[in-house]
Amino acid sequence: MLFYFKDDEINNLAQSLERFKAQTNEQDELFNQSRKDNENLQAELNRLQQESESAKEEVKEVLQALEELAVNYDQKTQEVETKSKENETLAQELEAKLVCLFIFIEKKKIFFCFLFVKIRLH
Repeated sequence: MLFYFKDDEINNLAQSLERFKAQTNEQDELFNQSRKDNENLQAELNRLQQESESAKEEVKEVLQALEELAVNYDQKTQEVETKSKENETLAQELEAKLVCLFIFIEKKKIFFCFLFVKIRLH
């Protein structure tokens, strides 16, 4: 019976060993799957970091372009204001010269009328 007990003990130990091997294999599979998942996640993280860097560069370029546009807009606005003032000044000068011309023409009309009347009277 002692010999039989040892067989039972050996069978129990063999079964325990098989369960342990199965658990070890299962844990190895889980570990390998976790490693693959980790590698995939790391690759995805690297890709996202590269995309992020690219996006940052694009944002910098867009901001720089917007800055340039703002500066150009300010310059053009200043130029338009300057030209508008110059045009206003020129319009006022033209109006003054037209008034002078009109007065000159009216004087000449009066002079010629006076001259015509004088010639008729003589």
